Amino acid sequence: MWWAELLNTIFGTVSSGALPTNIEILSVAGGGGGGGTTCCSVYPGGGGAGGLLNYSTFANVASYTITIGGGGAGKTGAGHGDGAQGSNTSFQGATASIGGAGGGGIESSGTPATGAGSGGGGGGYSNYAGGTGTTGQGKNGGSGGGGGGGASANGSDGYLGSGNREGGAGANYSTWASATSSGVSSCYAGGGGGAGRSGLAGGIGGIGGGGNGGANESNGISATANTGSGGGGGGSCTTATSNGGAGGSGILLIRYVTGLITASGGTTSTSGGYTYHKFTANGTFTRSA
Repeated sequence: MWWAELLNTIFGTVSSGALPTNIEILSVAGGGGGGGTTCCSVYPGGGGAGGLLNYSTFANVASYTITIGGGGAGKTGAGHGDGAQGSNTSFQGATASIGGAGGGGIESSGTPATGAGSGGGGGGYSNYAGGTGTTGQGKNGGSGGGGGGGASANGSDGYLGSGNREGGAGANYSTWASATSSGVSSCYAGGGGGAGRSGLAGGIGGIGGGGNGGANESNGISATANTGSGGGGGGSCTTATSNGGAGGSGILLIRYVTGLITASGGTTSTSGGYTYHKFTANGTFTRSA
């Protein structure tokens, strides 16, 4: 029938006369923690944002397991080192969004984890490279104590280069954010700001919830929870310890055209003809019709 063909064109395959069952998912992994130091010649980088994926899939079974990634811890305590990587967020049976890399804070190597959702900023006092973001999920971190990569922009360089140490911008999903009361400034997955040095302020965290980097002798700021953003790097320090801020935990949002299916799980809301399910902790998405 013509209406079935139209629905097929708009929403996907219609089988055996049943209504289409496709759903759209916004998946954001946990952000990386910022690097920290007790050394005046180390300028820790901001944590990278967690990987962000937006895709469609089919809900053809009764229930799906949702896993929400935790934010990585910032480097704390004596010595200097990288922040921890965030954890993955996943919708059962689909590709996971990958946790963000921790910000660099090691003077000798300066290169934080690579291949994470977004790279953390590089540690050290020169042009040590930032982490490399995963293609399609996040951007690169800045070098030399730079900002962490965000979902839509690279982190700025630190000691050398532009020197503003800002975290990379997150991705704007204003319709989703408004409908589910989530995100920061309609965005998710901003990179953490890199550390300040020699009396300078720390870099500003990327839009979407990234934590600011600490000023000289100050701790980095933790990212906003359930945004997948990176924590700020701790400022260069000579007399005390500057800790890195923690990365923000992830989030997973599901939406579908209201009335096409009946489902439960998470926090539900309706807006603009869609039903939304918001998961900020592990849970189950259950389709009952």
